[in-house]
Amino acid sequence: MNPMQKVSIHYSNLTKTEKATCDLITSKPEVVIENPIAEAAKIYDVSPSSILRLSKRLGYKGYTEFRYALEAFKNENEQNKSSEHLYSKVIDTYVETLEEMKNCINEDKINNLISLMNTKNIISVGIGNSSLPAQQLIYCLYMRNRIGKCIDDTVKLGFLEGSMDESHIVIIFSVSGNTSLYKDEIMKWKKDHVYIVLITTNPDSALLEAVNMSFILPTLSIPISSNEHNPKYMDNRSILFAFIDIIMAYFHK
Repeated sequence: MNPMQKVSIHYSNLTKTEKATCDLITSKPEVVIENPIAEAAKIYDVSPSSILRLSKRLGYKGYTEFRYALEAFKNENEQNKSSEHLYSKVIDTYVETLEEMKNCINEDKINNLISLMNTKNIISVGIGNSSLPAQQLIYCLYMRNRIGKCIDDTVKLGFLEGSMDESHIVIIFSVSGNTSLYKDEIMKWKKDHVYIVLITTNPDSALLEAVNMSFILPTLSIPISSNEHNPKYMDNRSILFAFIDIIMAYFHK
């Protein structure tokens, strides 16, 4: 996974300061590529610890690994550079990502999910940016005369403990696979024998080992040059929406 894809996964969970540092680096990645951390920090006018902290938040062991990843991405991006219009680049990114999704989907696993959804009470969970896909799944179920419940904030999330049993299936939508948000809750649900499904775009999420079933979807890379005043990152929630359409196609079948 390239560094821009990692940014698209983790950006919404960064602090305001981390986002500011991230925007500086994605607008001028050559500063990191060409300089040691102390010099890069001076050019960006941030602290070295800010850059190091961001590197680790994006899943890299340290600055050096982040630096090499940025260099590799920049070299590859320059080789594929073209004079296409911006709308073409955005569309091409969606086409490539949806094509990649074909290799991420196991039909037997989807059929297993549908069987569970047909026999259990469905609870769809999504917090923050991932709340809209969670709501969309429930809306789609309503359109097919099925009732489900959506949990879209942390207050509701806290009240789920003890209110579910083996008759329930929880489907979590989380672009980043947020460990701090869900890890403790998942442990509680498993004690109540709840079946838990995770749908994410983060293949490194620690939650993958904790749930009963998972689907790892591809991420949208960032074809748009970001600048510190107007950063623009493609939103991976659209990939979750596409996957919901796939689920519902099998559900209807």
